[in-house]
Amino acid sequence: MNTDACTALSQRFSALNRVLEKNCHFWQLRPFTLQSLPWQAQYPALCRWLDRLDADTIAQLEGDFPALCDALSPFIADAAQLAKLCKSTCNAPVNDDYPAYLSNRIPGRKWQQITAFGAALPIVNTPVLEWCSGKGHLGRLLAYSGNRHIDSVEINPDLCLAGEKRAAQLNLPMRFHNVDVLTQDCDSLFQVEQQAVALHACGHLHTTLLRKAVARGTQDIAISPCCYHLIPEPVYQPLSAAASASSLRLDRQDLQLPLQETVTAGQRERKQRRTELNWRLGFDLLQRTLRQSDSYLPVPNLRKSLLQTDFKTFCHWAAEQKALTLPAGVDYGDYERRGQQRSDTVDRIELVRHLFRRPLEYWLVLDRALYLEEHEYCVSLVRFCDKSLTPRNLLLQGRRESTTDAPT
Repeated sequence: MNTDACTALSQRFSALNRVLEKNCHFWQLRPFTLQSLPWQAQYPALCRWLDRLDADTIAQLEGDFPALCDALSPFIADAAQLAKLCKSTCNAPVNDDYPAYLSNRIPGRKWQQITAFGAALPIVNTPVLEWCSGKGHLGRLLAYSGNRHIDSVEINPDLCLAGEKRAAQLNLPMRFHNVDVLTQDCDSLFQVEQQAVALHACGHLHTTLLRKAVARGTQDIAISPCCYHLIPEPVYQPLSAAASASSLRLDRQDLQLPLQETVTAGQRERKQRRTELNWRLGFDLLQRTLRQSDSYLPVPNLRKSLLQTDFKTFCHWAAEQKALTLPAGVDYGDYERRGQQRSDTVDRIELVRHLFRRPLEYWLVLDRALYLEEHEYCVSLVRFCDKSLTPRNLLLQGRRESTTDAPT
């Protein structure tokens, strides 16, 4: 095992853990529940700076993590260090010289993610276990590129059938397994001489892959984690000894913080999100008045068609969901305006929280990396593509140099 590489990952995790623990009052909070900036007493200069920001500046800082670190460094001592702790190497340029039929009916952005992920994988000759495969898009690329047998595992039987049909048409060595990996026995799918891969497998799905592959001693593991909050427990259960020793306790809402960085939403979708935020915050002020309780009341997810109506209609829908009766004479225009003002405050709170968005993601991925190291894997962590293609661009790879003592 490369001791220097292991030490570097461990040191980075320790540094990130220290910063996240020390600054949890900046990011472990719920902006939706707050009506003003929560740091007025302790950090008045920060709050004055936040109040002066215009919408364009906030949007620019949201999309530029190094610039955000620089901007907040006068107010948050550890901000300057975070950009360094979240750096990683990007893999070599992607080979996109594939026949057009391989990418047929795959959205362009998804195909680019697949080719970038595939290009970053080590060249090995072992069979592949494609985890949470869908129709087997990644598996087809790997089968075509290396003429390797692919076992594709997927819970949806329709996707398995579609994948099998496409693989047969292309005469590719692929076999699909219709399995619920969280409830059904799939241990026999794991082999020692094998490469287990997962592109954007969510939460408990990719941690299940790690545990099963480690238990079997699978030679190569490569995952790009996603949706860290999709776990069965209310509080995150760390994998590594280092993360288990941390004082951080992360609930599902904390684990959603890394996912708040998106680059694929169109203008219409962004406008809808803004309208929904304004309306929810406006209704929250109304329900506090109705209930005579200054506490946040969560409202269920809504049909997007509701956003094509108006704020009054939304309020009647939300009140019905929470068994509240709206009296006559409500000044809906006033509550809508106040909701918009409050959403401006949420933007500023979120801007500070987002300083820790990428660091928390690295903390979570490094927990997985250290878990692999604890089980005798050589580990690397790279970016397999630019964030403009997907913010979930971290690729964790583990390799056992010797399989002679692999568990059975």
